[in-house]
Amino acid sequence: MKPLQLNYPVVHIKPEKEKIFFQRHPWIFSGALRSIPKSADDGTPVFVADAKGTIRGIGFLSSGSIAVRMLSWTAEKLPVEHYINQKIKAAIHTREQLGFFSSAHTDCFRLIFGEGDGLPGLVVDYYAGYCIVQCHHLGMYHIRETIYNALRCHLGSRLTAIYDKSADALHDSTLQNQWSAGEPAVQIIARENGHKFFIDFQQGQKTGFFIDQRENRKLLSDLCPGKSVLNTFSYTGGFSIYALAAGAREVVSLDISQRAIDLLENNLEINQLDRSKHTSLTADTFEYLTHLDRTFDIIVLDPPAFAKSHRVTHNAVIGYKRLNALAMNKLAPGGLLMTYSCSQNISEELFVNTITSAAMDTGIDFQILYRLHQPADHPVSIYHPEGRYLKGLVLKKST
Repeated sequence: MKPLQLNYPVVHIKPEKEKIFFQRHPWIFSGALRSIPKSADDGTPVFVADAKGTIRGIGFLSSGSIAVRMLSWTAEKLPVEHYINQKIKAAIHTREQLGFFSSAHTDCFRLIFGEGDGLPGLVVDYYAGYCIVQCHHLGMYHIRETIYNALRCHLGSRLTAIYDKSADALHDSTLQNQWSAGEPAVQIIARENGHKFFIDFQQGQKTGFFIDQRENRKLLSDLCPGKSVLNTFSYTGGFSIYALAAGAREVVSLDISQRAIDLLENNLEINQLDRSKHTSLTADTFEYLTHLDRTFDIIVLDPPAFAKSHRVTHNAVIGYKRLNALAMNKLAPGGLLMTYSCSQNISEELFVNTITSAAMDTGIDFQILYRLHQPADHPVSIYHPEGRYLKGLVLKKST
């Protein structure tokens, strides 16, 4: 591409912070910058230069402690649209390599995973031809047309329509979620490992379904035949559908949202599963476990993120510890606990230490059978370990 005369503002790194250019972390914090141009608004594309003024990268300016989200570590003065297009093309190619587009059993997966695909602040989930887009940063939202065009270009006939759900992600009531390309759908049904799910893309959490637990739900299928299973924070019933289809003796699904329970019931119906083996409960998980007077062979704990910022990490740890101790005491001897944290601010080490502390409080012996993480369609940049947000353990209770 021919070099262009771009008028992007330039931000300069302090001399003592220039190791940033070697570390290549996609976030540059405000303390590393010498100054920020007064004319630059949140979401403005900026060139990042070293202390001598040499351009070393390009990204989007942000108003918080993360001052710049990097798109590319390059000296080329190319427009951000160029990098967006190339990185979306690369992300789609990665999913092609992983076999998602050729799978006969799964047609829903994460197509673009923010920093993991070199596109900070952008998430795109693919559901049977429909792309649900969420821009979590204004820089991405401002060039959303470039995102739509790149999806159309590089997906071709594999794309049915695009729904932009960025208003929810940006928490901006002045914006609207809307169809941005293709024919709008009244409902979307996608398949995951052969199981069907209604995707609540308009009113549901995130993009409507928790794709990141696909492989962990499959693991439950191997562990649950003939067992009683309690699926807490069940949302639309991912773990529950897998357990019933795999031959669990009994499944109890628990969520505080009646809408989620209603969607779960619909998912049971479209999968033609034995409803007599399933019970749906609308209740708070902490309250339910506190007053539960029976045990289960398997308990799944997949709560929402307790720590959405570092400021609340301590309280989150207390919550995870209490939740897991409650569940441990409701497991049958030899039972299995599948426990997860999706909090990016909770490291794997801290998560394991918290679960260990919960076990100590119960005085019960446990074995760690599996350490679980997000699947390959949620790749982690080697320079951005924070992208490894999903942590899980499968524990076996002593007999």
